[in-house]
Amino acid sequence: MTKVINLRKYTKTRLNKRKKDDVKTSIREEKYKVLLLVISIFSILMGCIIFKYNKEYGNIIFNGFFTTLKSGNFVQVLLNLIRLDLCFFILVFLIGTSFIGKILVFIPPMLKSIIIGYISSFMYYEYKTNGIMFCLIVLYPYLAITTSSLIFAVNESAFMSNYVRSVITHKNTADDTSIKLYFMRYLILIGINIICAFINTLFIIYFVPKFNLV
Repeated sequence: MTKVINLRKYTKTRLNKRKKDDVKTSIREEKYKVLLLVISIFSILMGCIIFKYNKEYGNIIFNGFFTTLKSGNFVQVLLNLIRLDLCFFILVFLIGTSFIGKILVFIPPMLKSIIIGYISSFMYYEYKTNGIMFCLIVLYPYLAITTSSLIFAVNESAFMSNYVRSVITHKNTADDTSIKLYFMRYLILIGINIICAFINTLFIIYFVPKFNLV
């Protein structure tokens, strides 16, 4: 009887501990996401400031993009969008497999946010109201989805980096399941971004002439 009571107490204690650990993990995840959001907002402002003092680079960067739009080449526009997103995802993925990935993983979303700020400033400077309307209707919804996906990927990479560190320091054992899940989640995120890029390309080709951007 005493053994049964002790077993119940032990089970209850383990369940309570697991619940506490889950709550702590959830709080850490939320704090991490908030930190990423703050960094992203700060980086967007930084992109705007960079444009203010380096306007000439905007024309160099975007002339090629709008030349592609003028040609009406759907495939080329789509590939440009996918290529840019893939660069960020591959970078975040590789960072997640490193020992210090949790520190470096902030860099890709920071770079992407700087680009968003720079693009926004360029569109307003070059096309005024039409540029802002194009951003609001076409670019921002797409960027909101892809940036959210990137932040989710960053979160995954931070946890994977912790796992890699724990394996290297012998606090944990290597597990194929964790690595497979890591790959699968990235494939799903990349798939979502490719679908979004396809839809966004349709919007770009349709709305660019409407707003007299070419």
